Amino acid sequence: AEQEYILVLDDGKPVSTCRVSVEEGVGHVERVATLESYRGKHFGAAGIVAAEQWLKEKSHWTALIGLVCSALCLFFFGSGRFMIPSMIAILALLSIFRKPLEADFDVEAEK
Repeated sequence: AEQEYILVLDDGKPVSTCRVSVEEGVGHVERVATLESYRGKHFGAAGIVAAEQWLKEKSHWTALIGLVCSALCLFFFGSGRFMIPSMIAILALLSIFRKPLEADFDVEAEK
């Protein structure tokens, strides 16, 4: 089975994780774990959403766009100010590459 791990960070500190596996063409989100002091703050849910997005498309372009934009904005704007620039950058890139990304999703839906 193909397996990947999602790691959720809070200000650079790992606080939650989950495993994504694909077996016989079926995707599973497994082993969600969150540090006790971070439970109830939706960090586990963020990991599950990321895992589901990862499973939706084979090429993982939308997940990678989100990851790269967030990481770059975190680096340039700092942890207190990166969220809005990240969302703007993600929205811009997803809009620019809408047609190829939609084609990728259409190919995946046909399988």
